[in-house]
Amino acid sequence: QDGDHLFFHYSGHGAQEPCASAGEELDGMNETILPVDFETSGTIHDDEIYQVLIDPLPRGVKMHLIFDSCHSGTISDLPYAAILPTQAAGNGKFRWMLCQPKDMEIRKIAGEAVCFSGCEESQTSADTSLLSGGVTRTGACTYAFVQAVEENAKQPSHAQMSYGHLLARMREVIESANERARGSSSTTTTNNNLQTTNPLLQGLQQIYGAYIEAEQQHQGGRASGTTGGLNSMLMSAMISLANGSSSSPLLTQKPQVCASHAFNLATRPLDL
Repeated sequence: QDGDHLFFHYSGHGAQEPCASAGEELDGMNETILPVDFETSGTIHDDEIYQVLIDPLPRGVKMHLIFDSCHSGTISDLPYAAILPTQAAGNGKFRWMLCQPKDMEIRKIAGEAVCFSGCEESQTSADTSLLSGGVTRTGACTYAFVQAVEENAKQPSHAQMSYGHLLARMREVIESANERARGSSSTTTTNNNLQTTNPLLQGLQQIYGAYIEAEQQHQGGRASGTTGGLNSMLMSAMISLANGSSSSPLLTQKPQVCASHAFNLATRPLDL
Protein backbone atom coordinates (compact mmCIF):
# COMPACT_ATOMS: atom_id res chain seq x y z
CA GLN A 1 0.00 0.00 0.00
CA ASP A 2 1.00 3.63 -0.28
CA GLY A 3 4.16 4.37 1.74
CA ASP A 4 5.47 0.80 1.84
CA HIS A 5 9.14 0.09 1.15
CA LEU A 6 10.02 -3.40 -0.15
CA PHE A 7 13.46 -4.98 -0.33
CA PHE A 8 14.56 -7.99 -2.41
CA HIS A 9 18.05 -9.50 -2.30
CA TYR A 10 19.48 -12.34 -4.38
CA SER A 11 23.05 -13.59 -4.09
CA GLY A 12 23.77 -16.62 -6.23
CA HIS A 13 24.48 -17.87 -9.73
CA GLY A 14 23.45 -15.95 -12.82
CA ALA A 15 23.72 -16.55 -16.54
CA GLN A 16 22.54 -15.39 -19.96
CA GLU A 17 20.37 -16.99 -22.62
CA PRO A 18 19.58 -15.82 -26.17
CA CYS A 19 16.29 -13.95 -26.51
CA ALA A 20 13.46 -15.90 -28.10
CA SER A 21 12.79 -13.04 -30.51
CA ALA A 22 14.78 -10.12 -31.90
CA GLY A 23 14.46 -6.66 -30.36
CA GLU A 24 13.86 -7.72 -26.76
CA GLU A 25 17.28 -6.71 -25.43
CA LEU A 26 20.04 -4.43 -26.68
CA ASP A 27 22.55 -7.29 -26.63
CA GLY A 28 20.09 -9.96 -27.73
CA MET A 29 20.48 -11.83 -24.44
CA ASN A 30 18.15 -12.43 -21.50
CA GLU A 31 19.76 -12.26 -18.06
CA THR A 32 18.83 -15.08 -15.73
CA ILE A 33 19.25 -16.34 -12.18
CA LEU A 34 19.73 -20.01 -11.34
CA PRO A 35 17.54 -21.45 -8.56
CA VAL A 36 18.58 -24.69 -6.85
CA ASP A 37 16.38 -26.74 -9.19
CA PHE A 38 17.35 -24.99 -12.44
CA GLU A 39 18.66 -28.20 -14.00
CA THR A 40 15.18 -29.72 -13.89
CA SER A 41 12.92 -26.67 -13.78
CA GLY A 42 14.95 -24.15 -15.77
CA THR A 43 16.31 -20.68 -15.03
CA ILE A 44 14.37 -17.56 -14.06
CA HIS A 45 14.52 -14.91 -16.79
CA ASP A 46 14.67 -11.14 -16.39
CA ASP A 47 11.22 -10.94 -18.03
CA GLU A 48 9.75 -13.04 -15.20
CA ILE A 49 11.54 -10.99 -12.54
CA TYR A 50 10.03 -7.81 -13.95
CA GLN A 51 6.56 -9.30 -14.35
CA VAL A 52 6.40 -10.82 -10.86
CA LEU A 53 8.31 -8.35 -8.67
CA ILE A 54 8.21 -4.97 -10.38
CA ASP A 55 5.29 -4.49 -12.74
CA PRO A 56 2.60 -5.07 -10.03
CA LEU A 57 3.98 -2.36 -7.69
CA PRO A 58 1.12 0.06 -6.87
CA ARG A 59 1.46 3.82 -6.69
CA GLY A 60 3.29 5.03 -3.58
CA VAL A 61 5.22 1.77 -3.10
CA LYS A 62 8.99 1.67 -3.56
CA MET A 63 11.07 -1.45 -4.05
CA HIS A 64 14.85 -1.80 -3.84
CA LEU A 65 16.42 -4.89 -5.37
CA ILE A 66 19.96 -6.29 -5.22
CA PHE A 67 21.17 -8.97 -7.60
CA ASP A 68 24.64 -10.16 -6.64
CA SER A 69 25.04 -12.54 -9.57
CA CYS A 70 26.88 -12.88 -12.87
CA HIS A 71 25.61 -10.92 -15.89
CA SER A 72 23.13 -9.08 -13.66
CA GLY A 73 23.50 -5.58 -15.16
CA THR A 74 19.93 -5.14 -16.46
CA ILE A 75 18.38 -8.23 -14.92
CA SER A 76 15.50 -6.18 -13.49
CA ASP A 77 14.49 -5.06 -17.01
CA LEU A 78 14.12 -1.52 -15.68
CA PRO A 79 14.42 1.06 -18.47
CA TYR A 80 17.10 3.41 -17.08
CA ALA A 81 20.73 2.62 -16.18
CA ALA A 82 22.99 4.98 -14.25
CA ILE A 83 26.17 6.30 -15.84
CA LEU A 84 28.86 7.56 -13.47
CA PRO A 85 30.98 10.61 -14.32
CA THR A 86 34.37 9.70 -15.75
CA GLN A 87 37.32 11.98 -16.29
CA ALA A 88 38.22 10.15 -19.49
CA ALA A 89 34.83 10.93 -21.01
CA GLY A 90 35.01 14.54 -19.85
CA ASN A 91 31.70 14.13 -18.06
CA GLY A 92 31.40 15.51 -14.55
CA LYS A 93 27.76 14.62 -13.99
CA PHE A 94 25.78 11.53 -13.13
CA ARG A 95 23.30 10.70 -15.86
CA TRP A 96 20.87 8.05 -17.05
CA MET A 97 20.82 6.11 -20.28
CA LEU A 98 17.97 4.17 -21.78
CA CYS A 99 18.89 0.47 -21.59
CA GLN A 100 16.20 -1.01 -23.80
CA PRO A 101 15.81 -0.97 -27.60
CA LYS A 102 14.83 2.49 -28.83
CA ASP A 103 11.85 1.21 -30.81
CA MET A 104 10.41 -0.45 -27.68
CA GLU A 105 7.87 1.46 -25.60
CA ILE A 106 9.48 2.57 -22.33
CA ARG A 107 8.31 0.34 -19.49
CA LYS A 108 6.23 2.23 -16.93
CA ILE A 109 4.96 1.17 -13.52
CA ALA A 110 2.71 2.86 -10.99
CA GLY A 111 5.19 2.40 -8.14
CA GLU A 112 8.96 2.85 -8.17
CA ALA A 113 11.85 0.39 -8.33
CA VAL A 114 15.61 0.82 -8.01
CA CYS A 115 17.91 -2.13 -8.64
CA PHE A 116 21.57 -2.54 -7.67
CA SER A 117 23.33 -5.27 -9.63
CA GLY A 118 26.77 -6.76 -9.18
CA CYS A 119 28.20 -6.19 -12.63
CA GLU A 120 27.59 -5.32 -16.26
CA GLU A 121 25.80 -7.82 -18.47
CA SER A 122 29.10 -9.00 -19.95
CA GLN A 123 30.81 -9.41 -16.58
CA THR A 124 30.78 -11.91 -13.73
CA SER A 125 30.15 -11.19 -10.05
CA ALA A 126 32.68 -12.68 -7.67
CA ASP A 127 32.34 -14.65 -4.48
CA THR A 128 35.61 -13.64 -2.84
CA SER A 129 37.58 -13.27 0.39
CA LEU A 130 39.40 -10.14 -0.84
CA LEU A 131 36.92 -7.72 0.71
CA SER A 132 36.87 -9.36 4.15
CA GLY A 133 40.67 -9.49 4.33
CA GLY A 134 40.66 -13.26 4.00
CA VAL A 135 38.27 -13.81 6.92
CA THR A 136 35.42 -15.27 4.87
CA ARG A 137 34.08 -15.40 1.33
CA THR A 138 31.34 -12.93 0.46
CA GLY A 139 29.51 -11.70 -2.60
CA ALA A 140 31.50 -8.65 -3.70
CA CYS A 141 28.43 -6.59 -4.58
CA THR A 142 26.62 -7.43 -1.33
CA TYR A 143 29.69 -6.63 0.77
CA ALA A 144 30.29 -3.32 -1.02
CA PHE A 145 26.63 -2.33 -0.69
CA VAL A 146 26.49 -3.10 3.03
CA GLN A 147 29.73 -1.25 3.73
CA ALA A 148 28.56 1.82 1.81
CA VAL A 149 25.16 1.84 3.55
CA GLU A 150 26.77 1.43 6.99
CA GLU A 151 29.14 4.32 6.26
CA ASN A 152 26.16 6.40 5.16
CA ALA A 153 24.26 5.63 8.38
CA LYS A 154 27.05 7.27 10.40
CA GLN A 155 26.72 10.56 8.51
CA PRO A 156 24.55 13.47 9.73
CA SER A 157 21.22 13.81 7.98
CA HIS A 158 22.40 16.74 5.84
CA ALA A 159 25.27 14.65 4.48
CA GLN A 160 23.36 11.54 3.45
CA MET A 161 24.73 9.72 0.43
CA SER A 162 22.91 10.04 -2.89
CA TYR A 163 22.12 7.07 -5.10
CA GLY A 164 24.85 8.08 -7.51
CA HIS A 165 27.43 8.47 -4.78
CA LEU A 166 26.42 5.13 -3.26
CA LEU A 167 27.09 3.41 -6.58
CA ALA A 168 30.44 5.19 -6.85
CA ARG A 169 31.31 4.16 -3.28
CA MET A 170 30.48 0.50 -4.03
CA ARG A 171 32.92 0.56 -6.93
CA GLU A 172 35.55 2.23 -4.75
CA VAL A 173 35.22 -0.52 -2.10
CA ILE A 174 35.85 -3.18 -4.75
CA GLU A 175 38.78 -1.34 -6.30
CA SER A 176 40.34 -0.75 -2.85
CA ALA A 177 40.31 -4.52 -2.31
CA ASN A 178 42.08 -4.94 -5.63
CA GLU A 179 44.75 -2.43 -4.61
CA ARG A 180 45.37 -4.30 -1.36
CA ALA A 181 45.65 -7.58 -3.26
CA ARG A 182 48.13 -6.09 -5.71
CA GLY A 183 50.23 -4.73 -2.85
CA SER A 184 50.27 -8.05 -0.98
CA SER A 185 51.65 -9.86 -4.03
CA SER A 186 54.58 -7.52 -4.67
CA THR A 187 58.07 -9.02 -4.78
CA THR A 188 61.57 -7.56 -4.68
CA THR A 189 65.03 -9.00 -5.20
CA THR A 190 67.80 -8.30 -2.70
CA ASN A 191 71.24 -9.97 -2.98
CA ASN A 192 69.69 -12.57 -5.29
CA ASN A 193 67.28 -13.60 -2.49
CA LEU A 194 63.59 -13.07 -3.20
CA GLN A 195 61.62 -11.26 -0.52
CA THR A 196 57.84 -11.45 -0.80
CA THR A 197 54.64 -10.94 1.15
CA ASN A 198 52.69 -13.30 -1.10
CA PRO A 199 51.63 -16.30 1.07
CA LEU A 200 51.82 -18.76 -1.82
CA LEU A 201 55.32 -17.68 -2.81
CA GLN A 202 56.45 -17.74 0.83
CA GLY A 203 55.25 -21.33 1.10
CA LEU A 204 56.99 -22.31 -2.14
CA GLN A 205 60.20 -20.67 -0.93
CA GLN A 206 60.08 -22.66 2.30
CA ILE A 207 59.49 -25.93 0.45
CA TYR A 208 62.25 -25.29 -2.04
CA GLY A 209 64.59 -24.07 0.71
CA ALA A 210 64.14 -27.38 2.52
CA TYR A 211 64.86 -29.21 -0.75
CA ILE A 212 68.10 -27.24 -1.33
CA GLU A 213 69.24 -27.88 2.25
CA ALA A 214 68.68 -31.61 1.86
CA GLU A 215 70.48 -31.59 -1.49
CA GLN A 216 73.48 -29.77 0.00
CA GLN A 217 73.69 -32.27 2.85
CA HIS A 218 73.63 -35.08 0.32
CA GLN A 219 76.56 -33.44 -1.52
CA GLY A 220 78.61 -32.83 1.61
CA GLY A 221 77.45 -29.30 2.27
CA ARG A 222 78.25 -28.03 -1.24
CA ALA A 223 75.66 -26.66 -3.63
CA SER A 224 76.54 -27.49 -7.21
CA GLY A 225 76.44 -24.94 -10.02
CA THR A 226 73.58 -26.92 -11.52
CA THR A 227 71.62 -26.65 -8.30
CA GLY A 228 72.21 -22.89 -8.16
CA GLY A 229 71.03 -22.49 -11.74
CA LEU A 230 67.95 -24.61 -11.10
CA ASN A 231 67.29 -22.51 -8.01
CA SER A 232 67.14 -19.32 -10.09
CA MET A 233 65.02 -20.95 -12.79
CA LEU A 234 62.58 -22.50 -10.35
CA MET A 235 62.28 -19.37 -8.26
CA SER A 236 61.49 -17.38 -11.42
CA ALA A 237 58.81 -19.92 -12.24
CA MET A 238 57.47 -19.60 -8.69
CA ILE A 239 57.20 -15.82 -9.06
CA SER A 240 55.18 -16.24 -12.23
CA LEU A 241 52.97 -18.83 -10.54
CA ALA A 242 52.44 -16.74 -7.43
CA ASN A 243 51.83 -13.51 -9.32
CA GLY A 244 49.41 -15.32 -11.60
CA SER A 245 47.52 -16.78 -8.67
CA SER A 246 47.36 -13.46 -6.87
CA SER A 247 46.16 -11.57 -9.93
CA SER A 248 43.52 -14.12 -10.90
CA PRO A 249 41.08 -13.28 -8.08
CA LEU A 250 41.19 -9.53 -8.75
CA LEU A 251 37.68 -8.15 -9.15
CA THR A 252 36.85 -6.74 -12.56
CA GLN A 253 33.14 -6.24 -11.98
CA LYS A 254 31.43 -2.84 -11.89
CA PRO A 255 28.19 -2.64 -9.89
CA GLN A 256 25.27 -1.03 -11.70
CA VAL A 257 22.08 0.81 -10.80
CA CYS A 258 18.88 0.68 -12.86
CA ALA A 259 15.60 2.43 -12.13
CA SER A 260 11.98 2.62 -13.22
CA HIS A 261 12.09 6.41 -13.28
CA ALA A 262 14.93 8.82 -14.04
CA PHE A 263 15.79 11.08 -11.09
CA ASN A 264 18.71 13.25 -9.99
CA LEU A 265 21.40 10.72 -9.11
CA ALA A 266 23.68 13.32 -7.54
CA THR A 267 21.21 14.90 -5.13
CA ARG A 268 18.49 12.37 -4.30
CA PRO A 269 19.40 10.83 -0.93
CA LEU A 270 19.37 7.10 -0.45
CA ASP A 271 16.00 6.07 0.91
CA LEU A 272 15.79 2.40 1.91
